[in-house]
Amino acid sequence: MDRYTHRYSITADLMDMHYRMSPGAVLLYFQDSFARYMTLLDVAAFDLAKQGLMWVVTEFRCEFLPVDTFWSDEVDVTIWISELTPLRIYSDFLITKAGTHEEVVRGSGCWNLLDLSTHKLARTDAAAAAITVRPEPVFPDAPRKSRFPAAGALLGSARHHVNLLDLDFNGHVGNRSYLAIAMLTATEGFLSSHRLQSMQIKWLRETPPGETLTCELHAAEGVPGEYLHSLFQSDGTEAARIHS
Repeated sequence: MDRYTHRYSITADLMDMHYRMSPGAVLLYFQDSFARYMTLLDVAAFDLAKQGLMWVVTEFRCEFLPVDTFWSDEVDVTIWISELTPLRIYSDFLITKAGTHEEVVRGSGCWNLLDLSTHKLARTDAAAAAITVRPEPVFPDAPRKSRFPAAGALLGSARHHVNLLDLDFNGHVGNRSYLAIAMLTATEGFLSSHRLQSMQIKWLRETPPGETLTCELHAAEGVPGEYLHSLFQSDGTEAARIHS
């Protein structure tokens, strides 16, 4: 099996103020479809945990096409592995409207295996034998590693005390929670008058419960219409970075 497709319905909690599929929903569908795919290959999180390993996603990028998807619409998420290296697994995906097959979102992410005993990256050997690589990246001309523009003027900031609702099953701030916390810096007026075209996220450090995250929103230096969110832990360490 060199790719996997799963159908999702856009529920009320996964739409934005315009009733469209939210950015958080795209990230959810990407992670969930990857987990379902790996389950079919017997290298899901619960399979690898027996070997003292855990899946972690470290980078993500996506591009939104000018096709609207609204509450209760159904979408198909097709995911495949486009490249496999000794330490990284690159997974590309397409989200299309069910029935019409119109492309809604295209994207890619980087997955790693983490050694639970050392919390260091492990080789991908434990999953490599089960995976068939389909070398068709959705961004063929883009570099694999995320490149972020320099931060320009500070436009706003917000502080957030991490609570139980922010945590995932690993007991740390979930990947989608960083995106939600970053959005605290955006005003309702901004969100209602702007439409997201693309975003890339880099997760840099785990954040435990009880931490306070400070998110700074900057204009991207010299690039009108582009923005940078940086989320810092209380000791000043950057935990995540988002370019939109």
